[in-house]
Amino acid sequence: MNTDLDIKKSLLSNGLTVFYSDFGKKGVTETWDARRKKQVANIDQFKDFQNYNIITGENNYVDIDLDRPETRKLADEFLAPTQMEFGRESTKRSHRIYKVIDLEKKHTRTVFDFVDPTKSTYVELRAHKHYTMCYGQYENGEKVVWSTCNTPTEITYDVLFKQTSMLAVASVFLKKLPSAGKHDQYVRYIVNAMYHHSVVKEDAEKILLAVLKYSNCDSCYKDGEPSTDKLAKLATYDKDKSQLRAGVNYLKTEYGWSDEEITDLKKLLYKVTGRHMLPEFTHDFVTRIAYMMKQQKYYDLEDKEMYTGEAIDVKYAKHFKNGKYTPLKFWKQHPEAKVCVDFTYKPDSEKRFVHVGKKLMINIFEKNDLQPNTKADTDPWDDLWEHVVPHEEYRNHLLD
Repeated sequence: MNTDLDIKKSLLSNGLTVFYSDFGKKGVTETWDARRKKQVANIDQFKDFQNYNIITGENNYVDIDLDRPETRKLADEFLAPTQMEFGRESTKRSHRIYKVIDLEKKHTRTVFDFVDPTKSTYVELRAHKHYTMCYGQYENGEKVVWSTCNTPTEITYDVLFKQTSMLAVASVFLKKLPSAGKHDQYVRYIVNAMYHHSVVKEDAEKILLAVLKYSNCDSCYKDGEPSTDKLAKLATYDKDKSQLRAGVNYLKTEYGWSDEEITDLKKLLYKVTGRHMLPEFTHDFVTRIAYMMKQQKYYDLEDKEMYTGEAIDVKYAKHFKNGKYTPLKFWKQHPEAKVCVDFTYKPDSEKRFVHVGKKLMINIFEKNDLQPNTKADTDPWDDLWEHVVPHEEYRNHLLD
């Protein structure tokens, strides 16, 4: 256990920028210049009855602030271990310091939130232009307590961002977990939602395992092992996305999620895959358009017509507010943009995109909505044709 002196020495020896502020007050309203004038340069400058704060971003230090009970509960399942952890007396280990080796000035603060009547912020990633109180007392009399204060873990920004995003998604799924007896369908819907939003199977499994582990449900997790029935829902990943029906919208219709909750969940899922950097409509747009190499045109899967690039840009321009790029510019940057060689007909597969050899093609087969009734009595039909066309060869030819 670190002593107060050990903690103060560690903060300075690791090169964190620390400044003092009013005791018993979390918020700091002074300018950044004023804060830096209060920077602590040596151990003797630490005084009693003062608060101390870390300027995040400087010297590549980042703070992960866990705002919700769910994120604090699940954090160890996703965040890399680090030797700098602290929090309030009531929420220990709610702050974790990392050294991000490739931190850039554009990395400021990212809030991972989900609409909630009490606390919408689930977790924050704080870097440049922000600070974190790391010593002293809050307005309610609680003090900062350190769990460990040694050398922070070094990590890259993208890795830490993805870990935090996955933590936020898992926390939302855990927070919204329905009452016992309704978990089976719920698990299927959240797996489908992750698959539909291109979360890779390995990440989806990790998120699902964390939710099951902390579900407090024997049907989901018992004796240190997850339910095999629940894990079996990951079989969704063996299906084609175009055939996926029950997903994020079923959380709304079956479990009463609001439109705002659905929107916030989608934003978090996009953060997991890095697609939050693209305009929102791009995620729908990329599933509508495919470039056809042989025809040198774009195929619109919505109306099943071929168009030039200019026609596609004109048709979809209203959905892209950034005038700097055309819709196809965004489409070309999207990781799921489909470039196909030609069309093919594969009635044995319901997948829209199929490989023929190594060539990606569009399967034009579509299952007819009209399906035969295997229990229907067709004898009167057969009798009628046998009466009208007695010759079997001609009759079969007509029927075919």
